[in-house]
Amino acid sequence: TEPSNGHAPVVDDEKTPGEPPEQAVRLKRRVGLLSGVALIVGTMIGSGIFVSPKGVLERSGSVGLSLVVWAGCGVLSLFGALSLSELGTMIHKSGGEFIYILTAFSGEQRGGKGIGAVPAFLQAWTTVLLLKPASLGIMTLSFAKYVVLPAYLVAKAH
Repeated sequence: TEPSNGHAPVVDDEKTPGEPPEQAVRLKRRVGLLSGVALIVGTMIGSGIFVSPKGVLERSGSVGLSLVVWAGCGVLSLFGALSLSELGTMIHKSGGEFIYILTAFSGEQRGGKGIGAVPAFLQAWTTVLLLKPASLGIMTLSFAKYVVLPAYLVAKAH
């Protein structure tokens, strides 16, 4: 029977026959079409779509050029997304970018001659200490700006 908390027992089949299998608790790998599209769109677009069009239009000087810039950035993002999806189909371990970098630099394919876990470690800590907090700060500021703006406009009108 499967527990109702979203976790499924995983059986380790690498034991010798006759030994009882070990069970570890892991998340179920289940993402449907709607939740997958929502996850990707939310990650790719984020709050920048509400904040940056004004700056792009001001710096580009024309609507046409700003649309070209947006299309170019979209193509670059598509290349990144396709690369990550290819890595996800090749490497069957959970851990995302950390595991991809660890696999690339560990030297498993070159007979153990690699620089080890240092690049993956640095990427993980950079993400935890810099990238995620900065991203959450920008999203919070954007959210606050658009939530408070109507109240400010009403107060200013009186």
